[in-house]
Amino acid sequence: GQMKLSLREASPSDAEQLLEFDEIARDDPDRASFLRGAIEDGNCLVAVSGGRTVGYGILDYSFYGQGFIPLVYVRLESRRHGVGSALIRAL
Repeated sequence: GQMKLSLREASPSDAEQLLEFDEIARDDPDRASFLRGAIEDGNCLVAVSGGRTVGYGILDYSFYGQGFIPLVYVRLESRRHGVGSALIRAL
């Protein structure tokens, strides 16, 4: 079923938590710095459920000024509950 979610813009204080559950970013410095840059630019949304960050999504305008979603990532144990869909709709 659907999780009860709230979505908000990521703040720099969210970065560590996002990097903690995104195991790809943990091992890939380019992805980690892409994520930090998106947060700083105000282009990253986080999904929160029960006080816990369960996913994030990035909206990018570098492609000819068109909105593009290069990355949506959901915490492993929170998948299949509509988190990714909610992030994409909000972005």
